Amino acid sequence: MINRLTSLNTIYQNFGQNSVQKTSQSNMSFKAQPKEDEFIHSNLTPEQKEKYLEAKTEHTEKGKESSYFTKVFNNEVPGKAPILVVKRDDKVSVGVILDGYPVNRGHALIVPKRPIASLFQTTPEERQDLFTALEEYKKLLETKLEEKGLPKPVAYNIGINDGFAAGQTVPHLHVQVIPRYFGDVPNPRGGVRGVKGVEENTLFEDKQWGKQKYQGPPDKSVDDLFSKQTKEIKVT
Repeated sequence: MINRLTSLNTIYQNFGQNSVQKTSQSNMSFKAQPKEDEFIHSNLTPEQKEKYLEAKTEHTEKGKESSYFTKVFNNEVPGKAPILVVKRDDKVSVGVILDGYPVNRGHALIVPKRPIASLFQTTPEERQDLFTALEEYKKLLETKLEEKGLPKPVAYNIGINDGFAAGQTVPHLHVQVIPRYFGDVPNPRGGVRGVKGVEENTLFEDKQWGKQKYQGPPDKSVDDLFSKQTKEIKVT
C-alpha cells in the first residue's frame, strides 16, 4: 500500500507542490477571473446570470466562516462525528463523515481537518492521509455491511467537486465516496461523466434517489451501520 500511495503522491506533487499553501479560514474564497465571468455571462440568460452570481456570492461568503465539517471535527454538531479519523503524530489529519443526504447506502465524505477549499492546497502528507482514509473506510463499510447481512458494493464512484463552478457547495475540501450496487441505476455507463449531462434516478429502498434529486430528510438508517465510537488510524 505504501508504494502505491507514494506513486500517487508523486503524481500530485507534479501539479500541486508549488501551489501548496497553509490556507486559513479567513482567506478561503473563489474569485473568478474577468475572462471567466465574460464567458459565463455570455452563455446565460439574465435570469440565469442573476441566480449564478447569487449562488457564487453565497459560496464565497461560506468560505469566510467555519465550515460544517470543521464544526463536526470540533464536536459542535449534536449527534454527528467522524466515523473514522487518520491521525498523524497523534493529531487528526483527515476524517470520514457520512453524507447527510446519501445517494446510496454508505455514501461518505473524506475530509481534511485543516480548513482548505481545494485539493490543490493540500500538503503531500494530507494527500497521503486522504488515500489512507479512503482505503480504511472501504474496509470498514464492507465489514459492517457483511456483519448485518447487507449486500456489499460492487463498485465505487470517487470524486471531488473542486470549486464553485464544479458544484462545490461547502468550500471545504471533501472527497465523495459513493458505493455502487448492481441495479442502482438502469445504465451506469459513463459514471462521473454524467455530472454535466442528463441525470438518472437512483432507486434505493423504493425511494427516488440520485444526483441532486432526493429532497427528503436525511437517511438516519445509514448511521446504524456504525458504532458511535470513532475508529482511529495512526500514521507517521
